[in-house]
Amino acid sequence: MEPRRYKQIRKIILGVSAVLLAGAFLSFAFLARTAEAYRAILIGYFYAFCLSAAIWPVYRWIAPKLTIFSPLQQWLLKTALYTVAISAAYLTGLVFQTLILLPPDSLREIAVEHLWKGFVFVVSLPFGKGSSETLLSVQSRGVLISFFSMLFLIGLASMAGSLVELRWQQNRQRQALERAELTALRAQMEPHFLFNSLNTIASMIRQDPPAAERLLLQLSEILRYLFQNASKEAIPLRREIEFTRQYLALLQARFGEKLQVEWHQSLRQDSRPVPALLLQPIIENVVHHAWPDRQKPLKIAVSVSETGRYIVLVVADDGRGIAPERLRQLPLPGHALENISERLYLLFKEPDLLQIRSQYGEGTTVEIHIPL
Repeated sequence: MEPRRYKQIRKIILGVSAVLLAGAFLSFAFLARTAEAYRAILIGYFYAFCLSAAIWPVYRWIAPKLTIFSPLQQWLLKTALYTVAISAAYLTGLVFQTLILLPPDSLREIAVEHLWKGFVFVVSLPFGKGSSETLLSVQSRGVLISFFSMLFLIGLASMAGSLVELRWQQNRQRQALERAELTALRAQMEPHFLFNSLNTIASMIRQDPPAAERLLLQLSEILRYLFQNASKEAIPLRREIEFTRQYLALLQARFGEKLQVEWHQSLRQDSRPVPALLLQPIIENVVHHAWPDRQKPLKIAVSVSETGRYIVLVVADDGRGIAPERLRQLPLPGHALENISERLYLLFKEPDLLQIRSQYGEGTTVEIHIPL
């Protein structure tokens, strides 16, 4: 038997068992109020059935959709919804209990005279004067109040459920739009990386064919990574780190000793989901924009660490840096850094997860904060 179906059957068995046990307990409690055992059993199991029928829709359909709210809001909404459900179940059982325990003559009197008079009184109350004390008996007032209170609670629960459903649908639409936007941002990034890599290999074919062949094999591994993760919103951090190491190896094979790479990693949680192509565009920018004189060596230091509630990814270089007036404008629209910043916000819903520091003529440091 499939595990999922087994769990469903187990939940059904547990639910039915809970209703039977609750009904037996309530039936035993009502034996003190009526000498007839069948009435006590009927009332007890009716209460248990009403309780399960009121709680089940909240548990099955409404509570799972409350995840769109904050933890405190979830707790308050669940408390309110379950309170309404239990109150409605109690009032329904109270009406049934009153009707069962009343003598037949009183029941007929309430049904034919007092309830009808009570309904007429409630409808005509805004248009005239009257007194419920002289119009309704004690039994009919209790049944009438319980009945209308039950209707009010059912309407309240229905309104709350509709609001939660509306908020849920709005959240799903927003998530769909964000997924589409995230896919579009990645679609902008991947062809850019591919074209630059092919240009790198093409420039080495005549100068160093064996090196070009090695780079082509490395590129095939990198492309396999891109194709496997093309439809994913996020990937484990360890896979992004492996991909970044492969890309740095490709660059070092191209530039040799002129490109010096340092890697520092002190990380315990490497399975945290992150956007793909997170570090590679930053390193590519360093090589293309921060290294104007290829005769001088360039040093790139990449570090991955945990600090407080963030995983911090740092790419630092000792290149020419960024002029202060341009640094104030970053990240520019359409720029790789703006692309990364936007994807981080869409995934984690926190601003300023990408930070840039630079000293002109000394180098640049880019930090990415991944919330834990």
